[in-house]
Amino acid sequence: MLTRPSMLTRSTTNSGSGHLPLVSVDTSFASGEGTSSHRWIVLAVFGYNAAFNAVASMNFSAVSSLSEELLSTDSTGVDWLYSGMLFSVLPAVFPAAYGLVRVNYATSLAGIGFNVLGGWLRFWAASSGSFVIALLSSVSLGLAAGVIICSYTSLAERHFPPHERALATSIGVQCNYFGWALGSMIPVAAVDTPSMRATLLVQAILMTGALPVFLLLTRTPTPADGTDAAHAEPSPRGSERHSLLQLGRNGRFWMHALCYALLGGVSFTIPGIQDDIFTKCLVTPKFSSDQTMWTNFAFIISGVITGLTAGYWVSEERQAAVLQVLFSVAAAALLAISVLSTPDVAKSIHDAAPHLLYDILVVLMALAGAGCLGFLGLGLRRASAIGHPAPEAFTGGSVEWLVQLFGGLLTQISSCALSFYACTGVACVVAVTLAVLNRISRAPATDHEQGLLS
Repeated sequence: MLTRPSMLTRSTTNSGSGHLPLVSVDTSFASGEGTSSHRWIVLAVFGYNAAFNAVASMNFSAVSSLSEELLSTDSTGVDWLYSGMLFSVLPAVFPAAYGLVRVNYATSLAGIGFNVLGGWLRFWAASSGSFVIALLSSVSLGLAAGVIICSYTSLAERHFPPHERALATSIGVQCNYFGWALGSMIPVAAVDTPSMRATLLVQAILMTGALPVFLLLTRTPTPADGTDAAHAEPSPRGSERHSLLQLGRNGRFWMHALCYALLGGVSFTIPGIQDDIFTKCLVTPKFSSDQTMWTNFAFIISGVITGLTAGYWVSEERQAAVLQVLFSVAAAALLAISVLSTPDVAKSIHDAAPHLLYDILVVLMALAGAGCLGFLGLGLRRASAIGHPAPEAFTGGSVEWLVQLFGGLLTQISSCALSFYACTGVACVVAVTLAVLNRISRAPATDHEQGLLS
C-alpha cells in the first residue's frame, strides 16, 4: 500500500500443469533495502487511517439508545448501521485487491477518500437526524475498509523484510482494532444529541487529516538497484487471473481461511451486540451503557495487546501452536460468557453477590478478546504462507472478505434468545477444526491426501 506506482515484476512457479506467471513485488524493494525509515512512515499513515475507520464504525452501535433517538430508528436499524458497513466491504474487496496490485497508490488514496467521506456523512446524519444518510455513511466506510483489509498483508509484503512482516501485519490489524477500542469509549463523550454531533464533527476533522498526511509523507521509493520505480516492468495482463485460479485450487488454504474468517467474524460481532445483550436482554441485573463500554473496551484492548505481543514474539515455526491456543481461549471464554449471560444464572449470581457478575464478565470479555482479536495478525500471515505464491493482497483479502461476511451474518442473527451462543458455537467448532487441520499438517501425507490439500 501507499506506493506510487506499483513495483511489480514477473515471476513463475512450477504448478502441476506447468509454469504460471504470477504477480510479485520487486524483491529489492520488498526486502526493505534502502527503505528502513520510509516503511515505518507508510505503516504509520496506514494505521492512522485504519484506526479512524474503526472508530467511525462504532459511532452508533456503542450508544444504541441515543442513536435510536437521534436517527428515529429502532435497535434493528442501529444493527444495520454496523452490519451494513460490514456487508459494504464485500463488493469492495475484489476491486481493492486488484487495485493494490496494479495501481497501488491510486487505490490507497481512494480508500482514504472514502473514509473521509464516511466521516463527514456521519456528522451530516447526526446533524439532520437522517437514518438514510447514516446508512450511506456506513456504505462509504465499508468501501474504505475494503482497501484497508486487503492492505494488511500486502503492505507488509511490499515494504518490510521477511523477519518484520508478522509484526507489521499485526500492527496494521491492531491499529484498526485499537480504533475499535477508542470507538467503544464514545459514551464518555456522547451523552446527548448535542454532544454526539460535536463528537462526530471532531471525528470528521481528524479523519480528513489523513489526506494531507498521505500526500505529504508518502513518497515514491526507489529500488536498491537505483532504477526509477516508475519504469519497473508491470506484471503481465492475466497474471492475476492465473494467481486466483491457483489459489482457488489450494484446498488447504481455504480450510484455514474459513477457520480464521469465522473466528474473525465472531470478533466483529461481539462489539456490535454486547451492549444490547447486557443492557436490554438481561432483566436482573440490567447493566448500563457505561458498564458495557468497559466490557467492550476490555474485549478490544486485550485483543490489541495480545496481537501486538504475538506479532513481535512468535516465530513462524510457532504460529500454528499459538493460533491453536488463542482459538481455544476464545472458545472457552465465550462459552463461560454465554452461560453467565443466561437470565436465570445471571440473576442467581447477582442475588448472591451484586457486583460479582460484572467483574467476572469484564475478565472473561478480556480473555475472549485476546483470543478472538489477538490471533488475526498471525492468522493472516499463516494464511498468506499457505496460499503462496498468490499475491498477499489476494490471500489476505480473501480471508478478510469472509470475515466481513460472517461478521455481518452473525450480527444479524444474534438476538436476546440466542445471546452469545451463536458466536460461542462458531468459536468452538473452528477451534476443534483448526486442531484437526494442525494434526493433519503434522502427519505424513499420502499422495492422495496431498492432492486433496493442494
